[in-house]
Amino acid sequence: MAFASWFAFAAPVGLVGNACLWAILVRRFKVPARVAGRASAAEGPPPPLSAAQRRVLGVCGAMILCWLFRLRRFGVPGWSELLPEPGFATDGTVAMAAALALFLSDALPWAAVRDLPWESMFLLGGGVALSSGAKASGLAASIGDSVIAGASRAHVVVVAALLACLLSNGVSNVATANVILPLVACIDDDPLPALCAVTMACSFAFCTPIATPPNAIAFATAPTLATRTLAAVGLQLTLVCLALLAAVSAFVLPAALPGGGDDEALCASTLSR
Repeated sequence: MAFASWFAFAAPVGLVGNACLWAILVRRFKVPARVAGRASAAEGPPPPLSAAQRRVLGVCGAMILCWLFRLRRFGVPGWSELLPEPGFATDGTVAMAAALALFLSDALPWAAVRDLPWESMFLLGGGVALSSGAKASGLAASIGDSVIAGASRAHVVVVAALLACLLSNGVSNVATANVILPLVACIDDDPLPALCAVTMACSFAFCTPIATPPNAIAFATAPTLATRTLAAVGLQLTLVCLALLAAVSAFVLPAALPGGGDDEALCASTLSR
């Protein structure tokens, strides 16, 4: 699935979800809209961007454009088709090129590279390896056949999405995805729509401080924030996001997936040549 297809599926959930979050927070903490306007005016205009900030902004913008237009979209050839081997250029290639550009332009000094959370990267890599091993060995298919035997596709997706939301509030969403997605992949011969929906649900971890690093940072920087307040707001946002996910999966995802399928077919045909 290409980045553009995923973006078309995920962007509506993110945009509408953030707007709903703003409404939930304003209602919960009784903040008048005019207060936010006065606060923004009192802060004054932001300072101009530094040279390093402009370089980072340019590299990030170029990276996003390269992700969006790497493969053929709506009949328009992608830039990877200009290469001798288009199938060798992936989204990971673009990300590595962007990181190299930041390093060569001094926007990413070596001291910052040494301070990167390498343990998180190893966790991500280990999760991918675990998922691949479960699929290659047949373990995922065996568990999937025993767990979801006789269940309809809709029931499996709903239960898996709810389970992903629940688990993500206690463990990392990466670990949750590594456990649940191999089972969902055994639904039928075309599990991609279900995988997209459950993957998105793994990110709906808003109720506990330990769910994700952003939750922990927000909880640590606001000493007056009670755990029950975070849980109450997070539960409302989770319900809103689940409703948005159901709507987007029904109406947007079917239109986004054909592009992703065409992209993968293009890569496969190129590599076979």
